[in-house]
Amino acid sequence: MVGRMSKRNIVNIYRDQNIIKSTIYRTIRECEEGIPCVNLRKSGRLRILNHIREARLIEAAKNKIGVSQRKLARRFHVGKTTVYRTLSSNNIIYRKRRKAPKYTEDQLERIPRCCRALRRVHFVNKLIVMDDEKYFTLSNSEMKGNDGFYTNDYENVPDEIKFKSKKKFEDKILVWCAISEAGFISQPYIGVVRGEALNANIYIQRCLSKLLQFVNTHHANDHKGLVRN
Repeated sequence: MVGRMSKRNIVNIYRDQNIIKSTIYRTIRECEEGIPCVNLRKSGRLRILNHIREARLIEAAKNKIGVSQRKLARRFHVGKTTVYRTLSSNNIIYRKRRKAPKYTEDQLERIPRCCRALRRVHFVNKLIVMDDEKYFTLSNSEMKGNDGFYTNDYENVPDEIKFKSKKKFEDKILVWCAISEAGFISQPYIGVVRGEALNANIYIQRCLSKLLQFVNTHHANDHKGLVRN
């Protein structure tokens, strides 16, 4: 192409391919000087981690508990930045563990079998209505961004900043809701609970009337028996 077309035309062609202008002119100059246009091996510093050590680092980090970049850096005698760059280039991302019920192997085998028995035997010709409640504390000390602080003089930090105060029985926001197998959802109930968590008296006073209202509104004419879960 060099010698058959003008430099301007060559530059216009390769600039449309998002190639830097200086790279295009440098390549044209090398062609004019007779330098072969091959991608030779580049000189530079050696890799901090060779392929074997990189594979060992990935194996030590992936799907393990109690592993941090700082610990891996001490173990492999490299900087924390090197560990971060190696893990990122291999699409290994830190994930926070989520809470889940702890079941034994026997329980995991019995759960599907018992659920099928409930559905096929015990809940025949019956309407299932489920309700549940959730609590939220009024304090904001557990929120991200409110669990720490910056200071240059820890001894003189005010107590309301240094300490995260917590009552034994904090006031809570109670959120209650019901749903039926037909897909109807009740209006959520939101109220303040002082002291202890939900008990029978609080449920009867605040939630049971809402549940009966929900059933009478959406399932008053159903001929199935009602089963609350």
